[in-house]
Amino acid sequence: MNTLYINQYDDEKICLKFKYYDRNLIVKIQTPDYISWNVERRQWEAPYSPNYLDNIKKIFQDETYIDSTSVEKYQSKRKKIKAKIEYNNLLEKFHELKKELIIQKYRRNTIKSYLKSNVELIRFSKKEPIDVTGEDIKNYLYYLSNEKNYKSTTLDVVINGLKFYYSQILKKKFIYEVERPRKNKYLPTVLNKSEIKAIVKSIDNLKHKTMILLIYSGGLRVSEASTMRVQDVDFERETVTIKNSKNRKDRVTLLAATLVKTLKKYLELYEPKYWLFEGQNRTSHISIRSIQKVFELAKKKAGVIKETGIHGLRHSFATNLLEEGTDIRYIQDLLGHASPKTTMIYTHVCTKKLTNIKSPLDGIDLED
Repeated sequence: MNTLYINQYDDEKICLKFKYYDRNLIVKIQTPDYISWNVERRQWEAPYSPNYLDNIKKIFQDETYIDSTSVEKYQSKRKKIKAKIEYNNLLEKFHELKKELIIQKYRRNTIKSYLKSNVELIRFSKKEPIDVTGEDIKNYLYYLSNEKNYKSTTLDVVINGLKFYYSQILKKKFIYEVERPRKNKYLPTVLNKSEIKAIVKSIDNLKHKTMILLIYSGGLRVSEASTMRVQDVDFERETVTIKNSKNRKDRVTLLAATLVKTLKKYLELYEPKYWLFEGQNRTSHISIRSIQKVFELAKKKAGVIKETGIHGLRHSFATNLLEEGTDIRYIQDLLGHASPKTTMIYTHVCTKKLTNIKSPLDGIDLED
C-alpha cells in the first residue's frame, strides 16, 4: 500500500506527497478544489485547517497509509509557543510582585513559583488580579487538589505565593482566611549502605560517580551539588561549603576522607574551571535534571527497587549519621535545616532504637 505524507512547515498550508507514483491517487487528489499542485516545489498543497486535514484523511484512509506526524509536531510546537506568549503577557501584570520578591532577596526558584501561582490563578478565574475574591482562590485550590492532584507540600507553595501577592502587594485582607491543607506525614525513604554501594558501583563514568558520592558524603540537595564551585571544596579540612543554600544561609558540611582521592582524580582529569561539575558547554554548571538522570539510571542498573529519587541520598546521610550516634543538632547544621523539627523526622526511620527491641513473635517457638 502507498503512503501519503502530510507535512507542515508554516501556519498557512500543509504539503502532500505520495511515497511513490500512482495514477489513480493523483487523479483523486485533484478532486477537492482546495488542493493545488506547486510546480516549483513539485508537491501538492492545501490551506491548513483541521477540517481540511480531516477531509484529506477520510479521502485516502482506505487506499494509503497516512503519515501526518509532521503536522502533529508542528501544531504541538505552535501550541507551546502560543501558551508561552500568553503566559508572558499575563506575567506582566505581576511586575510589582516580581520587584518586591527581588528586593526581599527571594531565591530565583521561589520567585518563579510565586509568579506562576498567581498567573495560573487569573487564568483559572478569568479575572484581573484586583478583582479576584477569596472564593475564587478557594475554588482554584480545590481544582489543584481535586483535579490536578497536587500534594499538600505543592499546595503550600502555591498558597505562599498567593498570600505574598494579595497581602503585601494588593493589601487584601481576605487572603488571611485561606487555610492551608493538612499535610500528609510521610516518612522519608532511606537507602541502606549496601544499596548505596551497589548504586555507586554501577556507575562507570568518573564525573557521574563523583557527583553521587559527593551528594551522599555531605547530605547535599541536588541543587547544591549542581551549583557547587571548585573553590567550595576544602581538602585540608575535609569539608565543602554550601553558598546561599535553601534558607539563604551558607553552611559547611562533610567531605568524606574516602572521597578525597576520587575527587582529586576527577579534578585532574576534567579540569573544571569555576563550576565543580560543568555542563556540556563548560561555561555553565550541570543541570539538576542531568544529575537526577544519572542517579535514576544507576539505581535501575544496580537493581535497587526502593521508590526514591536522588534526594534519598540526603535522607540516607542524615539517618545513617543518627544511627551512628551523631547528635541530632549537628545533623541539623550539616543539613542546613532552619528548624530542628524538620530534622526530627529522621528519628522515625532510624533503626538504632529498634535493635534492642524484640518482636513478640520471637518469643514463640514455631517448631513445636
